[in-house]
Amino acid sequence: GYFYLCYGSANMEEVASYRYKDYDANEIVYYWDEAGLVGFRGYGDTSAWMASVFTSGQDGVLTHVDFWTTGNNATYELYVYDGSFGSHLAYQTGSCDEFGYYSIPLTTPVSVTNGQQFTVAVKMTTPGFDYPLPVEIVLLGMCEPPIQTEVCFTRHLDGDPWDDAGVGGANVCLRAKITTPDTFDPWSYDDDKDGVIQKSEAISA
Repeated sequence: GYFYLCYGSANMEEVASYRYKDYDANEIVYYWDEAGLVGFRGYGDTSAWMASVFTSGQDGVLTHVDFWTTGNNATYELYVYDGSFGSHLAYQTGSCDEFGYYSIPLTTPVSVTNGQQFTVAVKMTTPGFDYPLPVEIVLLGMCEPPIQTEVCFTRHLDGDPWDDAGVGGANVCLRAKITTPDTFDPWSYDDDKDGVIQKSEAISA
């Protein structure tokens, strides 16, 4: 087969590592950033928020939230809301040792229904670096993805109003993985916190 490699996402002549994963037709990845990480943004501070609003195309379970970190030793606060910033469905925190792409398994997976709108929001902190938000932008002649409005948002501080990232010429690099019920296994777990789900055995009395 073949693939497209965006210049803004390339790791040519740099050290890169990829973990192989078998294709799963029942796992759907929702995202607005077609090219992936192209640039960094922030509010002149090491912390900032990003959010994406999605609509599920099937009944299923939201199992992972994916994003890039823009620096080493990043920390995150992850939220899932019903609808467009509606009622709170999930919350967890964590850290990422190195710059790169992470697929974060939810400690409490969230059930969604066909047609349900939901929001994923992440507060990112990158010590020593004032551009904590990974974004997709247009680089003329190199990378020209469609920039969406009213679906990706950023803000500086807790409680600040959300800014439409698309109006500012960017999509945030924030993704959601939904698995359909016949493939989601409640006995699976991420034992070493590396984003790879392992299989456990049910314990019978």
